[in-house]
Amino acid sequence: MAPAPSLFYATRYCKTCKKQTTFLPVYFAVAFAGRSRRTIYYWMERGLIHWRPLPTGRRLICRESLILPTAAATRRLGIQ
Repeated sequence: MAPAPSLFYATRYCKTCKKQTTFLPVYFAVAFAGRSRRTIYYWMERGLIHWRPLPTGRRLICRESLILPTAAATRRLGIQ
């Protein structure tokens, strides 16, 4: 039996986006953005993407905020 979808993502209010959005665990953010785990953490450290910590210490990343850094990196590399 497959785990419940809520284990993979959470719908929360993003204070930065000012709307309800999907928050992804880091491993899904890596797949969604098509970037390495290190790149995702780099973006987090630089404030390029929005995230929120869980009480367990894990982080959930705002899916909407992943779109802009991914698009900018793609343009910079000349990838269509």
